[in-house]
Amino acid sequence: MDDFKINNDLPEDLITFYNKGDILSHQKKLALENETQEDCINSYRILNSEGEHLMVGTERNTEYISIKDLIPGMVLAMDIVSTYGTELISKGSVLTEQFIHVLQRLDLEEVLVYKNQASRDELMEPEISVHRYVDTGYEIDKNKVKKLIQEVGSGNPLDVKYVEEVTSSIAEQAKTYLPLDILEKTISKEDYLYTHSLNVALLASLLGKWVGLDDRPVSLLAKTGVLHDIGKSKVDKHLLDKPGSLTPQEYSLVKKHSQYGYEILKNIPGLELEVVLGVLMHHERYDGTGYPMGINGGKISVFGKIVAIADVYAARVADRPYAKKECPFTILNYLENDCIGQFDITYLRPFLYNVASSYIGNSVILSNGEKASVILVSSTEFISKPLVKTENTFINLAREKNIHIVEVLPLLHS
Repeated sequence: MDDFKINNDLPEDLITFYNKGDILSHQKKLALENETQEDCINSYRILNSEGEHLMVGTERNTEYISIKDLIPGMVLAMDIVSTYGTELISKGSVLTEQFIHVLQRLDLEEVLVYKNQASRDELMEPEISVHRYVDTGYEIDKNKVKKLIQEVGSGNPLDVKYVEEVTSSIAEQAKTYLPLDILEKTISKEDYLYTHSLNVALLASLLGKWVGLDDRPVSLLAKTGVLHDIGKSKVDKHLLDKPGSLTPQEYSLVKKHSQYGYEILKNIPGLELEVVLGVLMHHERYDGTGYPMGINGGKISVFGKIVAIADVYAARVADRPYAKKECPFTILNYLENDCIGQFDITYLRPFLYNVASSYIGNSVILSNGEKASVILVSSTEFISKPLVKTENTFINLAREKNIHIVEVLPLLHS
């Protein structure tokens, strides 16, 4: 690998190296795949008659309260989560009129709340932490990512300790109920590369958590997301900011960024191999149609597979220099139906389900002009086509070919 050089043809030694298999040993890779597949299968269990949610956790100083008796100011003593484990409303959340409305739409009969203020205060910090990140932490992390990429683009060596500092804050968000509409924020053209890198890091670490990975790989996924486009610091900025379509020649130059990223990172002491290969492989595709090597299936690193999914979603859900942002459900439909075979379903289906489920309770606009609310995301039909409720009826979008969601109204926050 030390002889790796950037040129028009991928070096044979790198192809040979990666054709031997994944970054993990065969045994470890099988164990990881089996573990995540088992998690996915377990997530399909019907947890109640509707399969909409799971109520977990009881402890002292708590009591079950009927939904109709909830009042603003009460604090949840349980997580409301989807069948894949997405926290729709997290334990410790202070109930507002909006949150109570969401719970009513889920057709819950009762929820667990804290009896007294002392117990409630003990679990307020996670919810406060989420809002603090949305309000200020996100912008702080974006500026750190910006500084990191600009330093490398100026020819300075990558500061691994600084990368760790940036990564630790991002990985911590995988433990929280991070509202995914934060990824849809308006981005200036000048800041797109940095914001996109942060968004991919957030999504990749969340997906790692969703498929059952422990803290270390989740942290490394955040690091891979931060660095996945580091090679673009070596690409002509005019190409990255071009408002229209790239010519084939221009696109071939931009595609070099994953190789440039590998070249930047490969010899940095202390930087994990999983991260380096995830950066190199985030444009590879499960069916072999990706780049730079065109490898397929098990030859693609686990991190490469996960970051690839996060990269596509994060790019499409935000405004780009060359394209307007798309509706989250349009992107989920694209990944689920138009990208068949391109992504490993071990990671794609949990991603689709968790993202879609995060919008349960939200109002949406349908293609027929009607306003509706998302009621249920199916784990067995099309994930990107949920059950919605209009003013007068329920519509299963999986069975209505001519109706789809065209806009998601802002997420509900307290």
